[in-house]
Amino acid sequence: MTFFLMLFLPAYVLFAFAVSESLVLFLSFFVSYLTLLGLSLSVERKIRFSYAGVSIVIFSLLFFLVAPLIQLQALSPRLVNTDAFDVHRAVAVNVMYAIFIGTYALTYFLITHNKPFSLSVSVTKALALEEARRWRYGSASMFFASTLAILLAFACIIALYSDWVSNKSLAVQLVLIKFISLLPLYFFSYSQVRFRVEGRWYFFLLAVLFFVLILSLKNHYFERRNALGPVYVAILSFVFFNLFWRRWLYLSFSFFVMIVAFPASSILTHQYGILQNKLNLAETLVLAKDQLVGHYSDLHYDAWANGVSMLKMLSETGYSYGQQLLGTFFFFVPRQLWQDKPIATGEMLGRYLMSNAQLWFSNISFALPYEGYADFGYFGVILFAVVLALMVAWLERSLLKDFSYLVFYSYFCFYLYFLLRGSLLAAFSYGIGAFLAIVVFPGLFRRFSRRGALRWKVSRQLV
Repeated sequence: MTFFLMLFLPAYVLFAFAVSESLVLFLSFFVSYLTLLGLSLSVERKIRFSYAGVSIVIFSLLFFLVAPLIQLQALSPRLVNTDAFDVHRAVAVNVMYAIFIGTYALTYFLITHNKPFSLSVSVTKALALEEARRWRYGSASMFFASTLAILLAFACIIALYSDWVSNKSLAVQLVLIKFISLLPLYFFSYSQVRFRVEGRWYFFLLAVLFFVLILSLKNHYFERRNALGPVYVAILSFVFFNLFWRRWLYLSFSFFVMIVAFPASSILTHQYGILQNKLNLAETLVLAKDQLVGHYSDLHYDAWANGVSMLKMLSETGYSYGQQLLGTFFFFVPRQLWQDKPIATGEMLGRYLMSNAQLWFSNISFALPYEGYADFGYFGVILFAVVLALMVAWLERSLLKDFSYLVFYSYFCFYLYFLLRGSLLAAFSYGIGAFLAIVVFPGLFRRFSRRGALRWKVSRQLV
């Protein structure tokens, strides 16, 4: 990854220089790129390879370095979110993101220095066997936990497909969509690895059952694409666990999905796509180039532009001083009980752009560094970067001891794209639901099984 970024640097510098309308703007892009190189070096070391860090690097490259330049060339003097371009605010956004990335890279390096980390087939097998040992005296607890997960998943399927949930409160929707619908993921992963390690057919049947439940619950009828991706990447990581976590394969897969597959699907299948036009080779190449520009000028890549607009909005409204963060932490509180409950920061910016620009909807992204800035200024940017680095390092330390954390980490690595793009309120609610379903739910039953095992040993000694 670092080699690729260094190889791409000369082309990026030339492109940034050609597109930037001022030397200061060009230098801000150049500094951001160098900061991204530093992050790549921090997460890709000889003794340590951060899979989550790879997601941060790729997201930053696409959303804050490549897409903005393409948009400036194609859309200037307007931003992709229909707001007016302002060079001073654009420079400030680049500086802000460089501070965020630099702080994350430095924090992650300091807290993981000389601490090796890398996933392998042996690690996955060892964690699965350790998980089996933890359930050893709690086979009844394992049976009850998996059965309860199956029953809850079936109830969730009935509720979703009968449209019963559409008229229910937000709290009910949160429980069904963000918690219950993810319960099968842990049991699928555990059953899949146990089958591959031990070859017992009933683990294969359990894996198939839980996979069918996941397919029924996690599909485009009920979820957005950014919520589906982490689930199915996690499934792939356990179906192909002999290959998935190898460094070069993981890098290749991540680059292919985000840099090749998504743009290619847009070029080939959208209403202006190549497959809908009968053209010769030369015309096809020209159209492909135009559609590639169109892909990165789409509102899916509005993260950088929204930062420029955010600075404009905050110059009028001021910082929220933690109010938005408070609304994120207590997302589950009904608005009937908290009438002044803050709306998502992306929604707030969307409404501002609908009133002050030409945007026609309000559900837009709001990148993670902006959340910190909207609450606490540049201190918030640094704070959020430090917290994210601590979170990633904690997950990487925890997964080497607990199989459920490995399942969550496999989900988390691609969930990071959702978290980084924002807005935080929606991403946080999905993340909490996933953590409860994948780590907390089976963990509670394991704790019960361990207590049962202790009582069993004590009773045997008394006899």
